[in-house]
Amino acid sequence: MKPTFYIVLLFLSHYMVQAQGQMQTAHWFFGGNAGVDFSSGAPQIEPNGQVVALEGTASISDEDGNLLFYTNGRYVYTHEHTVMENGFGLRGDNSSTSSAVIVPKPDDCNIYYVFTIDVRDEEVPFFRPKRGMEYNIVDMSLNNGLGAVTQKNIEIPINGIQQGYERLAAITNADKTGYWIVTHFEGNFYSFSVTPDGVNLTPVVSPSPQIFGGSTYIGYLKPSHNGARLAMAGESENYWHNNGYLAVYDFDNLTGSVSNEILIYAPNSTNPACIHYYGIEFSPNNQLLYCSKMQRLYPGNDSDITMRHETIQYNLTQSPIAGSEYVLGETHVYGALQMGLDGKIYQNQGMDEDAYLAVITNPDVAYNPVTGAAPGFDNQGFYLGYFESGAGLGLPTFLNSYFRIAITVNSLSIHQEQSYCTGTPLDFDFCSQGGDIDSINWDFGDGTTATDFYPSHYYNEPGAYTIILTLIVEGEEYIRHFDITITGPPDVVDATLTVCKNEGEEHTFNLQDSTTGLNPQNGNYQFAFFQTLEDAEDNQNVLALQYSITQNSTVWVRVTDENGCYVIRTVSLVYDVPTVTVAAPDYDVCADTPVQLTANTNSADNIINWYNSETATAPVFTGNPFTTPNIGTDTTYWAEAVNTAGCTSVREPVTIEVLLPEQPVFNIQQQYCINGYAPALPSISANGFTGSWSPAAINTSATGQQTYVFTVQTADCSNGVQYTLQIEVIGLIVPEFALQQEYFFGGQPGTFPNTSLNGITGYWATTADGYVTYHTFYADEGQCAAGTFVVRVIDYPRYFSPNGDGINDYWSLININNYTAITIRQTYIFDRYGKLLHSLSGNERWDGTFKGKNLPSTDYWFKVNYLENISGGQPVEKTFSSHFSLIR
Repeated sequence: MKPTFYIVLLFLSHYMVQAQGQMQTAHWFFGGNAGVDFSSGAPQIEPNGQVVALEGTASISDEDGNLLFYTNGRYVYTHEHTVMENGFGLRGDNSSTSSAVIVPKPDDCNIYYVFTIDVRDEEVPFFRPKRGMEYNIVDMSLNNGLGAVTQKNIEIPINGIQQGYERLAAITNADKTGYWIVTHFEGNFYSFSVTPDGVNLTPVVSPSPQIFGGSTYIGYLKPSHNGARLAMAGESENYWHNNGYLAVYDFDNLTGSVSNEILIYAPNSTNPACIHYYGIEFSPNNQLLYCSKMQRLYPGNDSDITMRHETIQYNLTQSPIAGSEYVLGETHVYGALQMGLDGKIYQNQGMDEDAYLAVITNPDVAYNPVTGAAPGFDNQGFYLGYFESGAGLGLPTFLNSYFRIAITVNSLSIHQEQSYCTGTPLDFDFCSQGGDIDSINWDFGDGTTATDFYPSHYYNEPGAYTIILTLIVEGEEYIRHFDITITGPPDVVDATLTVCKNEGEEHTFNLQDSTTGLNPQNGNYQFAFFQTLEDAEDNQNVLALQYSITQNSTVWVRVTDENGCYVIRTVSLVYDVPTVTVAAPDYDVCADTPVQLTANTNSADNIINWYNSETATAPVFTGNPFTTPNIGTDTTYWAEAVNTAGCTSVREPVTIEVLLPEQPVFNIQQQYCINGYAPALPSISANGFTGSWSPAAINTSATGQQTYVFTVQTADCSNGVQYTLQIEVIGLIVPEFALQQEYFFGGQPGTFPNTSLNGITGYWATTADGYVTYHTFYADEGQCAAGTFVVRVIDYPRYFSPNGDGINDYWSLININNYTAITIRQTYIFDRYGKLLHSLSGNERWDGTFKGKNLPSTDYWFKVNYLENISGGQPVEKTFSSHFSLIR
């Protein structure tokens, strides 16, 4: 988009600018390779010029007087005096008075226009058409500053026809933002506007009422240095048949119109003199007009022509102007006039091999016939040198004032299409011509200013801003304004593309998939992806959309809107398998209570889903933490992390175990004897529960079942749990056994039971008294047992020793026979061979003899027949056999 640009000149002394600041006119090239260099202040011979031209040439230097390029309207030469790239084939003519004129493109530091114009009709060769006015474009940024002609021979029609000849004048417009290119053709002036937008091919047309200006006329069209007036000289090809003319006009450099024609000299019937005018120049103060005049002295036939050439001064402040004519002197030829940088006016006198420039040394001095004041004049004031073909008639055609300021933003002219974006630094630069800059001030229209020559500035908000550039140039203030429209950059954000893989695995991302995340507002943008920030900024090495990596990476994306504004954002390419860990893998809770479950994940952007099984598809809750419903049974929940790309983690379980109320445990005796001792009931159970009993103490005063209840009083799941204790108070019990209470001859049971038939537990104690063994049952403590149970075992003598010592001298069953439950009827004694040795009845005793003889020590056998009546019923006849020892 193009900003509007205009300039306000608060005050300008043109003389100062012309005398000190018009270094663009420092180099002159003309004639047959003639050249003059004014860059040092005084003219010096420039020997390297390449132009060959009878008349019109043009040149341009920079504001410091360094030559840029020059032309004869056919070729363009660089400052190195070589033909510029594409600098041939221009369609001026070396015999055209103003074959070419060069003007800088307004508000551009590198572009120049070269305007050309053809010769008069009579001189156009038969083999080519009339070329009229055309223009060409030179770009000095090319070829390392040597420049190049980028476009050429662009036609400028006059009245719809490609026509026009000889005369070109270039005049700075009123606000110094452009120029007027003026020509005269067949009775009209045509002013073509040159602005930052280019050359306007629709001219401002102004008549010259008294001068038709036929095609046979040549001569210069020159503006005053302040651009307020025009002068036009006319010379007829037929010197002896037609008179020339000289006229001045007012020029409106605001509108381009020409008016107020004043004829200083015009042919008429009363003036038979053949007078012609060719070169013209204004004095530096614009009050005097100098011209080269030719007059035929002796009219006659064609072979009898004598000409006089003079340099004339006219005072434009007098009326009539023609009455102020003053002849400075005669010259060899009537060549072109041009003011130099030293303020002097030079006139070409170069038709001879030894070529000179005539010099008007003080051109602001008006001739005064009273005082004799007059400008100095030397018709051989500056020696050009020897030229085999002469130095021609013409001198370069220049613009009247070269003051300009060309602003660039980001190295482009403010009139070139480009976008200005918020948040993007704008580098402001300028080039100027026309004087030294003392100071500079930039007002950017957003409340900020800068005094740097080349500031960088950016705007925070979009909108239209007026930038004011204030320059102090050689003590004079110049102000320029231009409007700039700032647009917002693309409304985009950084984005992320995620793949549900671990780093190290190759994955190909489609970078186009990131545009949705980059462009949440769905703007109309273009996206280009780059591997580095530098590539994105330089807009080079664009990545393919299919981009393969094996680890987390970042690419840069240049996002450009329809205005050309761009921003650079990043796309993170992320390998992401989310992880989740539960704060605690298991919980113990009381029944019918909720639990708060918490999980941790590796990114704050992840969400946590909770499931009631490892394979469930629908979560029971999304968020963190998760407060469960009341838990009544053992339950497992599963936590899963999900990232923004939809990748899911492995599910982690959380087990909730419902704690059943723990029962108190007691070690309390549950059976008591009537009126027996009962200990106090404990207030703390054996497994640590505190509580209270009801009733509070055990009562043994009556037999029967009693119930005691213990209620837990704690802060855990067992609070309120009751324990019931059944107590039994019983009376005293006599132990009962299914045993005989007397056994004979060692016939006791193999074992004695430790629990009586009526449930008394206890133990047996054995005592012996002679041949009788007593087995007595004693009840264990804590049982309501009364008395004991005794079993007697009555045995026979196992040996005897009949030695007369009074101890065991006899063997008998006397002791057994004394028990009422048994009656011994007969006892038989045998030796080991079964021989009956003795028979005993009742309480009889054996002394160990047989038939009066002592038997030897050995074992002897016996058999006893007896009656047993233990139960008190019918006696039972029994026999018992065994053996005993005789010991001597």
